[in-house]
Amino acid sequence: MNFIKKNKIYIILGLIIFLGLFIRFLPIFTYLQERPGFREGVILHSDAKGYHDMALIFVDNGPEGILYKLNDIYKSAEIPYLTAFRTPAYPVFIYLVYSIYGIKPLLVLLCQIFLNVMTAFLMFEISVLIFKKNYLALLSAFLYIISPLAIIYSVSMYAESFFTFFFTLTIFSFFYAQKKKKLIYFVATGLLLGLTTLIKPITLYFLPIFFITLIFSEKFSIVNLRKKVIEFCLILFFFFLVLLPWQLRNYLLFNHYTISFQQGRELLVWRVGSCIAQSDNLDKELVWSRIQEPYLNIPDIFVRSKAQQAAAIKYIKDNPVKFARCSLNGAKNFFVTKKMANNLGIGEKHEFLESLSSVGMISNYFRHFEFNKQTVDIISKTYVKFLYLQYVIIVFGITLLLKNKQSKSFTIFGILSVLYFMLIAGVDGYFRYRYPVLPILIILTVSSAWSIFELFKKMWLRFRKKTD
Repeated sequence: MNFIKKNKIYIILGLIIFLGLFIRFLPIFTYLQERPGFREGVILHSDAKGYHDMALIFVDNGPEGILYKLNDIYKSAEIPYLTAFRTPAYPVFIYLVYSIYGIKPLLVLLCQIFLNVMTAFLMFEISVLIFKKNYLALLSAFLYIISPLAIIYSVSMYAESFFTFFFTLTIFSFFYAQKKKKLIYFVATGLLLGLTTLIKPITLYFLPIFFITLIFSEKFSIVNLRKKVIEFCLILFFFFLVLLPWQLRNYLLFNHYTISFQQGRELLVWRVGSCIAQSDNLDKELVWSRIQEPYLNIPDIFVRSKAQQAAAIKYIKDNPVKFARCSLNGAKNFFVTKKMANNLGIGEKHEFLESLSSVGMISNYFRHFEFNKQTVDIISKTYVKFLYLQYVIIVFGITLLLKNKQSKSFTIFGILSVLYFMLIAGVDGYFRYRYPVLPILIILTVSSAWSIFELFKKMWLRFRKKTD
């Protein structure tokens, strides 16, 4: 009994993690039960197929496969330079699973599920580190465990779960470094951010957020500023040190010192192209196809990317108002809008199950319980209402958190991180880009709700004192 009393917080956390594992394993087991002849095609679609193909290069050629171009081996017509398009960390993770257990994508998902639920543990540790309230930390972990977004991507062979785990670990390392005030932890933060960027290059420009957070973490003085600059330089140096081998590899193979060639294509196609389609009410796929045509005859994919980037920047400079309007629409989609509501089954067309099945086997979770349309509508509406409530709580609670010295640094970091991922979500505002900051949003929601509660409690006690 003494053991239970002393460790009840971690026992509860263990139960929450077990619940998370159960929720995530169930759709996989029910799928295998329904279809014993498991087909890899259910997992290997869209981006998942690209990660799988890149992992096969390493399987077929060993570690030295990282020095090959995909078209040197497989003559791929779709993406001629896949190993320069995708960063290597997630495909290497898949390769490690394949090299141990054979080419079994399902086992990649099983390993990924463990990392997915361990994100809840990291959230618990971050919340305790910042706010020092165990039960608020447990609530944060629980809300993450039952989040549909976290569940969906845990059973999809996308890099989102893998990325979010290491991004959350980076955040923990960063704030732990500030607490312990030891330079070795800032080194760890830089290394982890570098690894995170090699999973998905979307954190390539994230460093300024660390710098701003460090500056506001303590009262300004020349001594503190010097100390913060040193800490940031350590993060900066080891971040680029992790990226260096991959950039050198791209230079040796393609004569271009860069992490990936996808920036130019992404900016032109998925930002500018989507903006043109949205503004002129055109078919998006058609615009995407046509906008790339002038550059397809450029054989060097990196030169092509630079040309695409230059064209995209020119369009944005020539049409700043239109692009800003499109980006604002994307920002709304990043949170909750009619588009997301439609995907969740609230709009005119009921697409809830279809949208979930498009990212993996999660739809089988609902089929297992034989949910009808009315039940799914209730689940969908409840989830969207929770999201609206979450944002309202954050908006009202954030001012209270900023006034608190204990939480000010994390709150600034959280606001900047959400804005960063909102901007990179693009014109379409894909809400999967909200997943990496889901842990931050949940921690801010719970801590904001508690701050609001404490404020009203103080106001009530003052009122009672005056009336007595």
